[in-house]
Amino acid sequence: MPPKLVNKEIALSAIRVSPKHWGRAITNKDVEELADNISKIGQLHQIAVRPAGKSKQMFELLSGQRRYEALRKLGRKTARCLVVTAGDDLAGFLSISEGLCQKPMTGAEIASAAKKMEEYYTRLFMKADMAQEARDKEDRSERAKNIMKGPPKGARTPKVKPKAKAKETVAKDLGVSPRTVERATRRAENLTASVARAYQQKLVSDAQADILAGMEPAQQRAQLPQMIEETAADTKTRLAAEKKAQQRAPSAPQEPTEMMVVLLEGIIKASAELGKQTKACLAFSDSKDIDYGELPSVEQLEECAHLLEELIALIEQ
Repeated sequence: MPPKLVNKEIALSAIRVSPKHWGRAITNKDVEELADNISKIGQLHQIAVRPAGKSKQMFELLSGQRRYEALRKLGRKTARCLVVTAGDDLAGFLSISEGLCQKPMTGAEIASAAKKMEEYYTRLFMKADMAQEARDKEDRSERAKNIMKGPPKGARTPKVKPKAKAKETVAKDLGVSPRTVERATRRAENLTASVARAYQQKLVSDAQADILAGMEPAQQRAQLPQMIEETAADTKTRLAAEKKAQQRAPSAPQEPTEMMVVLLEGIIKASAELGKQTKACLAFSDSKDIDYGELPSVEQLEECAHLLEELIALIEQ
């Protein structure tokens, strides 16, 4: 169902930027140019807002932040607005939709928009799937009452997972490939705050941002300063060379902990057996009554001595 729309003149003091607002970078130059245009020909386009708070006397700005800032700069008291009755999901989506109609987006803006749009479409398609499943369940129940009716005619449409469907829809909306959407959302989800800011400021390229998105946070922070100083091609060449050098380097010696545990287990087992045989020897001296077959053999003593020598050598490393 489309949102309810109402045209209204609203005081700028009653408007605040919505937390669901998806804003693109606005420079002072952008605001000044639009303010100059509005001062000459007036406000041609409305600002989209939605009611906020219990009193409904306050409003959240959904789109048109540049117009909002330009009107404030001119000292205007009110603005022509389009009041939209919308929930959080739709409010966020409307904000992004307007942004897509403006100047071409940067890679960072595509990443931010793609992530939010994919989240919105995924929830939308999940709700639609749940509703369809409920209808299918009801249909199966009706057919079960009269089995003679048989299954419905026609092939069943293969079910597409909501997330995959959302990705395809976002790609279509943005005019890019699903693969581009996948890379963009990966950047938005994985880049640390400091790296994301550098990406927004165009200090690193899309290719470098993709590389950083595949790293752990600490590694991203360590790599960022060097990437800022080099091109994407230089980054790829350097990282490839570092990887080769690492592969050629001798592997670090393994921790001896596991080996020590195995040796100690062998020593404990051999020591227990030797303890048993020692008690037998003591019994012999006391009672002169012993089974000579139970005395420790030379092989057992040599095995224990060998294990002890290996343990001592390992500890001394």
